[in-house]
Amino acid sequence: MKNWQMLIGIVGFVALAIVGLLATVDMAYAYTSSNNVTGQVTVPAECMLSLNTSSIGFGSVAAGTNTGATNQVVNVTNNGNAQATNTTTRGTQWSDGGVNNFVVGQTQYSTSGFTYGAGTALTASDVVIAGGNLNKLASLQLYFGVAVPASQNPATYNQTITVTMNC
Repeated sequence: MKNWQMLIGIVGFVALAIVGLLATVDMAYAYTSSNNVTGQVTVPAECMLSLNTSSIGFGSVAAGTNTGATNQVVNVTNNGNAQATNTTTRGTQWSDGGVNNFVVGQTQYSTSGFTYGAGTALTASDVVIAGGNLNKLASLQLYFGVAVPASQNPATYNQTITVTMNC
């Protein structure tokens, strides 16, 4: 065999060896591996209380009288994603910001219109409101009335009424 034939043979062999190596290398990179990942998310149950107003006004109520059948109404709505397990209310004493005040129980409430004296007296502690287990997006109305003690000094009095929803 002549040198150039031998050279072509060697080049051909080397070329085949390289092609074989490349094929082997390509095969090594053609392997695919996969694993699974699972995801989990927890959406918490939330009830979200909303009131249709931030204040109610009883107007002028003379000492020794009450609001009678004239109630102030607050609409309570559960805007959350779960049913409320209970809704409560409580209040503070009435105060003019100085030395004049009168007791929280002079305010009465109900889930329907009432004449003062037939409502439930507001207290300084949370009291569960009947019918307050509101489904999501459900509402109830709270009606309020007040009586001013006969001996009360003339002034403008304020009270804070708190409504709380639990779920």
